[in-house]
Amino acid sequence: MWDKVKLTRPSFRDLLWLFGQVLKASPFIAAVWITLVLINAGAGAAQLLVLRETVNTLVDADLLSSAVPWLTALCLLFLIEQAISTLLPLLREQLRIRAGFALQRDALQKTGKLPLETFDDEESHNLINRVVTGGDSSVVQLMQNGLNFIEYLPVLLTSAVVLGLISLWIPLIIIGGAILLRVFEIQMGARVRHFEVENTRNKRLADYYVQLLTERRSAAEIRLWSIGETLLQRWRTILAQYLQERLHIDFRNASQGIFQVFIFVAIIAGALLVTSLSQGRVEAGLAALVLEALRNITAGMNSMQYFVIGFVQHAGYGEDLRRLLEKKEEEAAPETQTPSPHPMREGIRLHSVAYRYPGADTDALSDINVHIRPGEILAIVGENGAGKTTLVHLLAGLRSPTAGHVTIDGI
Repeated sequence: MWDKVKLTRPSFRDLLWLFGQVLKASPFIAAVWITLVLINAGAGAAQLLVLRETVNTLVDADLLSSAVPWLTALCLLFLIEQAISTLLPLLREQLRIRAGFALQRDALQKTGKLPLETFDDEESHNLINRVVTGGDSSVVQLMQNGLNFIEYLPVLLTSAVVLGLISLWIPLIIIGGAILLRVFEIQMGARVRHFEVENTRNKRLADYYVQLLTERRSAAEIRLWSIGETLLQRWRTILAQYLQERLHIDFRNASQGIFQVFIFVAIIAGALLVTSLSQGRVEAGLAALVLEALRNITAGMNSMQYFVIGFVQHAGYGEDLRRLLEKKEEEAAPETQTPSPHPMREGIRLHSVAYRYPGADTDALSDINVHIRPGEILAIVGENGAGKTTLVHLLAGLRSPTAGHVTIDGI
C-alpha cells in the first residue's frame, strides 16, 4: 500500500506558499536572515580558498611570518562565520514563532466562519482536525528543517563550485549520489505522510477518549455508568494498532537508511579518488581544501536529508491549510432581511421539515410538523441520535432544512 504513495506537484507549490507566509510574517527579520545567509555562503567559499593558501604557505615557507597574512585572513573569516552562525538560529526561531502564530490564527479564524455542514462531512472534519491540532508540530518541523536547509544550501553550492575548479567530476559524483539518496528519502517521508493522513480519524477518536476520561464534566457520568474501563480499553486498542503500524514503517525506513549510509561512503570515496587521479601529486593545501569542502557538503547533505523527509511528511500541512482557507465561508445574513416580529403573535412553525446530513443515507429528521406558540414551554425528549440537537439547530436558524420550511409568525 505504501509503495503506491507518490509525491504530488501541489505539495511543492504548497510548500513555496507556506514559506511565503513565513517571510510575510516578519519581512524585516526575513530580510536580515537572508542577507546573513548569503554573507555566510560567501565567507565559506573564501575560507576554503584561504585555507588552501595558508596550508601551502606553512608547508613551503622558511619563515612563519610569511604565513601571517593568510592566517589573519583565515581567523577573520572564521570569526565572521561563527558570529553569523550564532545569529542565524535566533532569527530562524523568530521567523518560526511568528509564522506559526499567524498560520494558526488564520486557520482558527477560518474555522469559525465555516458553515455547520462542513463539520458534518467526515473529510472536511478530518481536514480541520489535521490543520488545527497538528499545525504547531508541522510548522515547527517544516520551518526548522526548511530554514536550516536554506542556510546550508549556499555553502553547499559554493563548496561544490570550488571542488569543480579542481575537477568537474567531483561535484558531478556528489550531485548524482545526492539525487539518488533524495529519491530514497522521498519514499521514506511519503510512507509516514500517507500513514498519518489515513489515521486522522483514529487519532481524533483517541483524543476524544482521553478528553472524556480526564474532563470534570464527564467524570460523573463515566462513574455512574461504569464505562471508564471500556473507554480506556478502546483507547488502548487504537493506540496499540497505531504504534504497531508506525513501528513497521519506521523499521522499513531505518533499513533503507542503512543502505543510504553505504551509498554516501561510496560518494566520498569516489570524490577523493577523482581528486587524487586528476591532480597526480596532491599538495597539502589542496588536500585540506578538499576535506573541508567535503565536510561542508556532508553537513549540507545531512540538512537536506532532514528537510526532504520532513517535507514529504509535513508539506501536506501546507496543502491542508490552503484547502481550509479556500473553503467557502458561511453566508452572512443580509442587512435587509426581515427582522423577527417582537412580540410574537403566532409563534414558530415547522412545516413538513426534513434534514439530512451531508453524506448520510437517511434523514436525521423527516416530516416534522411543530407549532410552538408565544410563551409556550416545550420539552424535547428522545433517545441519543433521535435528532433533538438537529431540531434545535433548525429552530435557531443554524441549519437550513433539506425539505420543508420554518416560519416565525408566518414569515
